[in-house]
Amino acid sequence: MTQQRLTAEEADALRVERREQKREAQARYRQVHARRMAAARQISKILMRQHGHHDDIEQLATALRNTLTAEGIKTLRAELGRRQ
Repeated sequence: MTQQRLTAEEADALRVERREQKREAQARYRQVHARRMAAARQISKILMRQHGHHDDIEQLATALRNTLTAEGIKTLRAELGRRQ
């Protein structure tokens, strides 16, 4: 197996491609983070209301489903079950 060296043009193209991949990954991270932050704001608004209604519970459930992982939902259910 012989090791080949990249030409300057190939190395530049590879660097550009890696930068683009990094930009895309950062953009995806920002989108996910923004969705989680919005869901957290929505959850806190619902929890701060004095009187809960059926619609509030549905909104809260949707926000939690969008925010928590399957493991997080399982843990939350277990904790809520203990408190009832």
